[in-house]
Amino acid sequence: KFAALMLQQSIIEAKICFHNLYDFEKEYVQCKGVLLDYYSNSNKLDYKELYEHQDIVTSSDVLLSIIIPVYNSSKYLDKCLRSVLEQTYSNLEIIIVNDGSTDESVSIIKKYADFDKRIVFIDNVVPSGNPGTPRNQALKIVKGHYVTFVDSDDYVAANYYEKFFNSLQSNKEEVDIVFASGYQDYYNKHKVKKRIYSNSNFDDKLDIFYRYHESFTIWDKIYRTSFLIDNDIYLAETPAAVDVPFVFKCYIAAEKVSICDSNYGYFYRRESDSSVTVNKRMKSNCQFEFDVYRQVMDWLSLSPSRSSFSPLVDFKKISSYLYTLSLISDEHKEDFYKKVRSEFLSFDKDLMIELLSRSKQHSKLGRFKKILAVPYME
Repeated sequence: KFAALMLQQSIIEAKICFHNLYDFEKEYVQCKGVLLDYYSNSNKLDYKELYEHQDIVTSSDVLLSIIIPVYNSSKYLDKCLRSVLEQTYSNLEIIIVNDGSTDESVSIIKKYADFDKRIVFIDNVVPSGNPGTPRNQALKIVKGHYVTFVDSDDYVAANYYEKFFNSLQSNKEEVDIVFASGYQDYYNKHKVKKRIYSNSNFDDKLDIFYRYHESFTIWDKIYRTSFLIDNDIYLAETPAAVDVPFVFKCYIAAEKVSICDSNYGYFYRRESDSSVTVNKRMKSNCQFEFDVYRQVMDWLSLSPSRSSFSPLVDFKKISSYLYTLSLISDEHKEDFYKKVRSEFLSFDKDLMIELLSRSKQHSKLGRFKKILAVPYME
């Protein structure tokens, strides 16, 4: 009966069950033959591999490190980890950093780490209090030639990373960043909408949007690890908005980027129960928004060649601040609004209007103009 049930399961489930079966010698002996024969004959898993708990490895010699920070995301974690472990591109190092979870997250991670040698598990007993620290902790130990990120409440399509590496084969020189062409956005708990990035003038030195891309997330790209290390690029260690300095530094410092066409295989839960993005903005004064952009501006000031990118930073501030204004609690809204307005008044108004118009962000343009005109309105 147990063997019959096993045959209906995925590879990952079969490996977990077979691993646990070692504790029951009689059942193990009864089931071993039929299970191994089945997975061997069906080409789902090699006989020796299942028996010895080895991992499927592709012929590629390019190792990809995937960083997954975890904090109280047990509700979504199984789906996340399965999606990574079942990738068709499997030459992976999977660094999972538990950042002081108090739910069942640790037991879920250990279940997978027990049978898959690709997993590197770091267990922080005391939470850092921010989503940047565990990611930076992992970045300092990665072994992969490329590195990427997955949030523990999200998941990826089975061929997501295979598509990235297929696209790299057409490049004759090293690529610092490979962009996905979009992602799948859970815009409510049950509906998913494909988000497609518009054509970017990222490499056009004559364009006003040179070195700017509409994506400011870290999980829809893969990065050459040595590029990050050489440029000392890490995430901010603030309560939220930790991606902002990382992404800006990557965009401005990168020498070679490419786009992975037709790759929309990241499934993003914008407002999950464990979303730091939402929760931190709802429950604080959101000072971190100003702090991360100050870090970017300080970094720009270190090199005269970077100063020309300041208007793009101001442009991105508009989106970030307006988003936070839509979430921040009434307790902190007036103070945050006044700080935002003060910054908006310091911008080159005509340039910001042109940038918002050219990017067809008409709703944001209207709100930007309104904040410039109104000191504060409930």
